[in-house]
This record gives sequence, structure tokens and C-alpha cells, in this order.
Amino acid sequence: MTTWSFTRRALQAGFLTGSLLVATGCKQFLPSSASNEKPAPAAAPAPRSDQEIANDVQTRINAESALAGQDIQVSVNNATVTLNGSAANDASRAL
Repeated sequence: MTTWSFTRRALQAGFLTGSLLVATGCKQFLPSSASNEKPAPAAAPAPRSDQEIANDVQTRINAESALAGQDIQVSVNNATVTLNGSAANDASRAL
């Protein structure tokens, strides 16, 4: 009798676990009227200009207290950033 009780409880627990997994796996609900429609693609953000990128990088460098007073120039060409200058130590260079 104990074997039957254990087996029945194991089956009940397995069924409950499986039901919960199926219920949590449903991430999207499509109404029947929209089942054939595809969602519109999201608009891609406008690419940032080289000047905007350079300004952002220079602002971040100036905001870092460990880099205060160090002469670091920022140049950007086709979204590739180049830093020129000298750092006081390895920690500053790592920043």
C-alpha cells in the first residue's frame, strides 16, 4: 500500500511540475485575428556622428577624477575612437 501512495504522489507532483513548466513557457499570446500578421520592425536608432561620439568620450574622460589634469586628446573617424596623450601611471592608462 505504501508503494501505491508514493507512486501516486510522484505522478501528481510530476503532473503539477509539468503543468507549471508549460504555463510559464508561454511567452506570447497571439489572438486568432492577428495570427497571420507579422509585427512591424522597430525603427533603428539614427547613427551617431563622429563629433557626438568624441564629445561623449571626452566628457567621460573629464569626469574621471583619476584622469584630471592629464592631456588626453580624442579623435573619431568612422566611429573608431583614438586616444592620444600620456597617462601618469598604469591605472590611469587602464581607465
